[in-house]
Formats: sequence, structure tokens, C-alpha cells
Amino acid sequence: MTRTPERFSLKTFVTVYVQASIEDGMMSHMTRIIVYVATSALALLIANEIIPGLTIDTWQTAVFAAVVLGVLNSFVKPILILLTLPITLITLGLFILVINVLLFMTAAWLLPGFAVAGFVPAALGTILVSVVHLFVGKTQKAD
Repeated sequence: MTRTPERFSLKTFVTVYVQASIEDGMMSHMTRIIVYVATSALALLIANEIIPGLTIDTWQTAVFAAVVLGVLNSFVKPILILLTLPITLITLGLFILVINVLLFMTAAWLLPGFAVAGFVPAALGTILVSVVHLFVGKTQKAD
């Protein structure tokens, strides 16, 4: 019996990985972190290919950038959201996109091999990474 090769897709990769790491309908915290970093790195590499002005030298840099973005999003972003709450309310939440872009640019500033040429490439990169995380979040089962 010959097996026809399936086309590689992000959905197939994430679905297989997530299903392999689910035990009794629950995914461990460490597995969630690994999935987050892996999908962020993959999204950054895709963004590197399609967004002019966004440069990532190696896949290792993409992984480090994903880790730095995760740390910034976990610790710095809540503080920034709290400090900018009035303008966030006035703009009906759209200022959170600006915060995400600034954190993306901060990660690029911190890491050698990861460069962003300006606000627009950073915004497009942020949106692409967010869309990938939205998709991955849909494939993970809630605890």
C-alpha cells in the first residue's frame, strides 16, 4: 500500500503536535510554552519572507526572538496596558496594537540578527504573529 504524501501546512503541523501532547484533554503548561515559542518562531520566519523591512538572520534568531517576545508580552505588556488605560479606552482598544508594535520593535532592538526597518513592517509582523497565535489558540483545547 503506497501512501500519498500530504502537503505540508501550518494547520497540519500544529494539529499533529498539539494532539500528540494532549493527555486526557489537558495540555501541560510547559507544552503550551513550547507550542507558543515554536509557532512564534515559525510566524516570524514567514514574516521574514513576505514582509519587506523585517530581517531575521537565522532560525535560531527567530527562536530567541519568539522567547523575547513571549517574555515582553508576559511581563512588560500588562504594565504598559495599565499605564496607557485612558488612551486605550478612548481609542476603543486600538492603542493595544501600538503597544504590541512597540514591544515587537523592542525585541528587534534587543536581539542582534533581528531587525525591523520601521513602524509599518513591525505592525505587519505583529499582525501576522497575532493571527498565527489566534489560529493556534483555536486548535488547543481549553483546560
